Amino acid sequence: MIRHDLHLHTPFSNCGKINPEYLEKIYRRVREKGYISSSNLRRLLVDEAVKDYIVNASKLGLKTLGFTDHYNIDTNPSIFDVLREIIKQYNTNNVEILVGTESNVIDEKGKQSVPREIAEKLDFVIAGQHHYQLSYVKKPPSQLDKFIEYCMIDIINTMRNPIVSAIGHPWLRAARYARKYVDPSFTLEQVPLEYFFKTCEYSEKYDKPIQIDYNPEWEKTDGPYKGYQKFLEIALAYNKCKIFYGSDAHRPDHLAMNLIYVNKKLKEYKVDKERIWEPRKPS
Repeated sequence: MIRHDLHLHTPFSNCGKINPEYLEKIYRRVREKGYISSSNLRRLLVDEAVKDYIVNASKLGLKTLGFTDHYNIDTNPSIFDVLREIIKQYNTNNVEILVGTESNVIDEKGKQSVPREIAEKLDFVIAGQHHYQLSYVKKPPSQLDKFIEYCMIDIINTMRNPIVSAIGHPWLRAARYARKYVDPSFTLEQVPLEYFFKTCEYSEKYDKPIQIDYNPEWEKTDGPYKGYQKFLEIALAYNKCKIFYGSDAHRPDHLAMNLIYVNKKLKEYKVDKERIWEPRKPS
């Protein structure tokens, strides 16, 4: 059974969501001053989000959280030091909390947006295969079969990159991109099964764990994630690649959102606990 969530975002990720109640709390804290700087506002929003993540983790029985705010080319690396300070201040619930990043894959050669010197200071780096729409990320082909092939090459070369610890949501977010920019009817059923097997084979070869997620509702619609169950089953049956769970939550109430379904699949496939990746803080 997995008792972690290793792919989480705070308001330090510009796409991180905030609860309107946070604004009310912050207003009460700063109204006497009559103003607040934008940087301090974001810091206070992260305070509230981290507190809620920790409370929710305890309620859900999670043992480990991994914050993975995005590393874009304009990211100020000081946010990770600030995040560690916030965690130290509020983590009184005995939850192990790691600070990593979700790095963008810049091209099919596996180049990353996070610099090596920053990556080495973090607890782990997951590489997210999906932000093809960003201006500094190379655009994949617009022809469907070539797009799918590009994604496979992208995954393999990212696994080869030594600064990458693990692969974030392989195929899932690429499917969402494909639906929007390549083929409006795309589903993961269109990905050749050999590519799913290759993902697992190269995961084993380069010792790069792969993030898994799952919701049975995905298979009941014609959304882009239809067909993901096949990839999940291949990954679980492939006994030599390591796996981890990440919700990709952008707000605390989405923490471990599909973990109950993932754990049911782990039980169904009798996945050995040795295959569950648990990154550890450097000693």
